[in-house]
Amino acid sequence: MRLLESILDRVPSAVVVKDRRGIVRYANATYARLHGLSVEEVVGRTEWDFMSADSADRFHLDDLAVIDGDRGVQFDDELPTPEGLRYFKTAKFPLYDASGTAWAMCAIATEVTAEHRLQIALRGSRDQL
Repeated sequence: MRLLESILDRVPSAVVVKDRRGIVRYANATYARLHGLSVEEVVGRTEWDFMSADSADRFHLDDLAVIDGDRGVQFDDELPTPEGLRYFKTAKFPLYDASGTAWAMCAIATEVTAEHRLQIALRGSRDQL
């Protein structure tokens, strides 16, 4: 397990596992840094503890849809931060207990803010031409 955690803490994508109640059961270092916190400050808490209620509500509804829908999803997402909006390509999928019941979901979010801003700049340049 320590080897897996060591690997995931070096992944540039944010990785988080949240249960049905929204409690963070696992977070890698990238996820914690995204919120300006340490892993120890994130695990065992809910996103309502460290992000806006609107964002936490939206993420929780998405998480429940993944858990209850019994399937993974991929989508583009945005997260408001003090530095402005940050953009992500996110994959979410359910996690199952020994009896086969979905009890949590895992999200893997890769930041694409720079690419998003470049696309906007290119559209602006194209529109000017």
